Amino acid sequence: GLPVTSVEMLRGVDTRDGAVGDPRVVGWVREAVIEGDRINRSDPSYDKAETGMAYIVGEQQRNLDEARLKYLPRMTINESRKVTQAHASILTDLKPVWGYESENPQFKDHGYLLTRLIIAWYLNTLADLELGNTVKYSLAAGTADTICEWDPHARFGGDHRIAARDFRDTLPWRPSPMSRRVQDWQGVIFREEHTLNV
Repeated sequence: GLPVTSVEMLRGVDTRDGAVGDPRVVGWVREAVIEGDRINRSDPSYDKAETGMAYIVGEQQRNLDEARLKYLPRMTINESRKVTQAHASILTDLKPVWGYESENPQFKDHGYLLTRLIIAWYLNTLADLELGNTVKYSLAAGTADTICEWDPHARFGGDHRIAARDFRDTLPWRPSPMSRRVQDWQGVIFREEHTLNV
């Protein structure tokens, strides 16, 4: 229910009319970001995620002193990227096999149409490519997030789209202590970068 969710909000300025935001709300947002970031950083794999991502893209220097020596060859045999691409391809090379059914015979046609709609959405939005990106994040960092959001700029007046995300940019807000489900959190903060036009 916040009116503005941008960097200007964190600074306390609402750019729509130039009014200064409520400092209590700004403080609350800052505390929520710090709290979520601390929860993420408490994961032992947090610091290893960057190393795993760098290793897969070919930055596999083990010793920085060796990297400074000019006479050593700069050769990289990047089998890790090939293996990651192969795994992502295998895990996402599937067709949607789910469907909608109703126990009420009057809604049989509705279930059929919804099943056709979801298959068309999956194929037209190339959802398997984003699922592949999620797999690549998972192989590099140990885990990843996929979000589903409304894209108003998609064809035909907008559509849902899925997007792979680095788990370090999904900040939990007040998660349940004994639960591992995202649905039990009181909220979530997505750390994103946008252009000024957005």
